[in-house]
Amino acid sequence: MLPAIIIAIIGGASATYQTSVNGKTGEVLRSPYLATGVSNFVAFLILVAASLIVEGDLRIPFSDINTYPAWIWLGGVCGTIVVLMGIICLPVLGSARNIMLVCTGQLLMGLAVDHFGLFDAAVKPMTLFRFAGALLVLGGIFLVSSEKNKETRSKSESGVLLFACLAVLNGASCAVQTAVNGKLSLVTGSIIKTTLISLSVALVCTIIMILAISAAKGRESIFVDGNPPERFHFHWAMIVGGALAFVIVGGNAYAGSVLGTGIATIMIMVGAMATGLVIDATGCLGIEKKPVTAKKLAGMALLIAGAALISLF
Repeated sequence: MLPAIIIAIIGGASATYQTSVNGKTGEVLRSPYLATGVSNFVAFLILVAASLIVEGDLRIPFSDINTYPAWIWLGGVCGTIVVLMGIICLPVLGSARNIMLVCTGQLLMGLAVDHFGLFDAAVKPMTLFRFAGALLVLGGIFLVSSEKNKETRSKSESGVLLFACLAVLNGASCAVQTAVNGKLSLVTGSIIKTTLISLSVALVCTIIMILAISAAKGRESIFVDGNPPERFHFHWAMIVGGALAFVIVGGNAYAGSVLGTGIATIMIMVGAMATGLVIDATGCLGIEKKPVTAKKLAGMALLIAGAALISLF
């Protein structure tokens, strides 16, 4: 179980970095849709190479997969939502508020999957201890992510309810992806093949989305303010975002299959929140440097305590 916990934490840490990295790609391409496509395409190429090198083939067990309901393909759809919503919501909500809402969506959906046995998951009913753990996690999320500054106040006054809902949807999609891909990995018997399937579906969904938006509103509509970049500029973020997608999707699929969706989701959140604190403290990735306060450390302690309650009971 310990390796799965470590992998889940690494997946959460990678997701925090990926959101910022894909945001850089979106700035260069002036399009969150193209940035999502680039991330998924690079990840797809990495998975094809990994499958050929490690497993020697690209065969997918469609006959086994098709014995399951259509939701078995949802991992890739959720992956597209996660990347796109991260790029769209981060500039509007700010880092702290965005991660708080995403983690809230992850927590609620992860516990719902366990309680109701959604996506063929093992049923883990909501107990008093698990409920108390969830409250501790929510308190920890709030303490770690709550911050007030002029930027967030002005955005609050402008109204960001839609983007807040999208951030919660982002988090819920993360939990669904973990549950679905965890089940898919048991069907394929391979984390690499599972990740390849998920990211292939994500790439197809992204292409369909771009074509649909272009057909309905014109090609310019996929760019910010309708203005495409004057010329293409390669940026390191275009490669890193896709590489992180490989780590996130594959790691979360493994963690979900071993730990169950609820516990895996909590561990992913721990990794995401801890990495957010590191980014704040160091000011890396071009993020404004912010001190790690006692309130934030107390929030992480609550988060870990809540995770322990949910895991043990």
